[in-house]
Amino acid sequence: MWAAVLLLAAGVNMSNPDPALAEGYEHLTYQEVTDRLSACGVKQISISFDEELQDDVIQIGDTDLSDSQLRCIVHATHKTFYNVELQGPFLGSYYEIREELAWPETKARLEAFFAERPHLGPPPQRIDGESDDDLAQRIELFCGPKAKGAFTREFGALTISMEWAGMPGDYSDMPHEELGCLLSAATLAGLPIVLIGNEKLRSEPDILD
Repeated sequence: MWAAVLLLAAGVNMSNPDPALAEGYEHLTYQEVTDRLSACGVKQISISFDEELQDDVIQIGDTDLSDSQLRCIVHATHKTFYNVELQGPFLGSYYEIREELAWPETKARLEAFFAERPHLGPPPQRIDGESDDDLAQRIELFCGPKAKGAFTREFGALTISMEWAGMPGDYSDMPHEELGCLLSAATLAGLPIVLIGNEKLRSEPDILD
């Protein structure tokens, strides 16, 4: 829950964009996207509207997918208004391929974020041999005094401090500007940040093992 609130507060789109704001996105019917996936050799395809996500979700039940098929699935659904769910063993590779495809656009968007804030200067880049914690500290300094103490570690993973973010609390009191700066700079610098809900961490302490 808190992860979702953090991303929304920072202006990060977690799933599909608002159809009114999306550029270059395709409005595909269920049949059209099914035909695309079938052309990738996918056999078990189920599409439905998820009331909680308020999105159309493609569930792929195939248990034997090659890397080329995963890449085909990513290209077939890239810039569409569909979320894709696959069997667990394929998720890591799927997200890696999807991020690789989206990276040029993501990088341009994040660079534009800082271009609109010239007073900040160029965001930090990792120095050879620099640890994640040292880079996180430099990013905090870069994003200004209000960003101090934003990064913390939970179960070994670097994340955003809920206390720093003022959560639980009033969404309007959240440090939106600093949060956007921190997450944008971390992404550009290749600093891995894990955003997962507090309740998830409490109930599954081995999630990051």
